[in-house]
Amino acid sequence: MKTKSIQKPIELDVHLKYLCESCGQTHWLSLRETSTKNFKVVCDCGNVFRVKLTKRCKIIYQKKSIKPKTPAPPIPVQTKQTELSKQILDQGIDILSRYGFTVAEAHSMLMDTYKKHQTDDLGLLIKNSLASLGV
Repeated sequence: MKTKSIQKPIELDVHLKYLCESCGQTHWLSLRETSTKNFKVVCDCGNVFRVKLTKRCKIIYQKKSIKPKTPAPPIPVQTKQTELSKQILDQGIDILSRYGFTVAEAHSMLMDTYKKHQTDDLGLLIKNSLASLGV
């Protein structure tokens, strides 16, 4: 069994409907007729009228409907702390001292990094402290 593909038209046959202002009779004109300069319509009542010149007819395909995303819940705004908590500082000093830094060096590195990045994430603080050594 073959799967069906979605096809687009290969040809367009457009007719436009006009109304005679004198008698109310309708006139169907092709797109080719309405795009011809100075094309005139002669009604049975004897009224002669011209139509507004048309250029083309455009086909607009329906787009797939996309479900609107539900807005994300607002992220609570955290106030910046001016000091690093003692617990995180002590843990950071302990970790850096295992890498061979003195307590004073580790304290200085962590405080400098905290001033730049203002984060209480110990892993990120250690990572940024070690990365700042190469700078």
